Amino acid sequence: SLAYVASEPEIRCTIFDANPLAIRDSSQVSIFVDGSLIAFADPNIRPQFRLLTAGDKRAEVVLYPHLSAGTHTVAFRIDDAFGQRVEQAVEVKVATELELVEVLNYPNPFADETDFTFTLTQPAEDVQIKIFTVAGRLIRTLLAAHAAAGFNHIRWDGRDADGDALANGVYLYKVIARHGDRQVEKISKLAIAR
Repeated sequence: SLAYVASEPEIRCTIFDANPLAIRDSSQVSIFVDGSLIAFADPNIRPQFRLLTAGDKRAEVVLYPHLSAGTHTVAFRIDDAFGQRVEQAVEVKVATELELVEVLNYPNPFADETDFTFTLTQPAEDVQIKIFTVAGRLIRTLLAAHAAAGFNHIRWDGRDADGDALANGVYLYKVIARHGDRQVEKISKLAIAR
């Protein structure tokens, strides 16, 4: 699936293997950005490699590419010490405008708490979620500073600004994201059923 990222994202690849001797160093990892092989010494992308020992985690590769607007492919090829090869690729998109997509809350309806989830096409300086009665009275505002490009979520305990549990019923919520002078928003419904 396509993931939205900032123009200078942090991309992380965690390598798992049941054998602790499978991965020894960065020579067993190849990185490709848009089909071009990236050297670990590349100063523009700054790939970092480190060995891990937690459970089946063997290594981690982190890179910081500079991506132009549009869709890009980032791929990793891992050759372990026993001749096994694994390849994994992800498509990422850098958007030119701030957009708010895939806005929903889950579970919906809910009894005690719900997660508001949304995807931002660019990072936002702040995100607000305002919850209203169907009559339009504001009952709670949730804040998140510096939301990342891509998938985000904010948990809500189903309580109003005074900390009181809300009655069963349908409510409206508005997700508002701001970056610079650009603001985007989406409105949706949620239901509480205890």
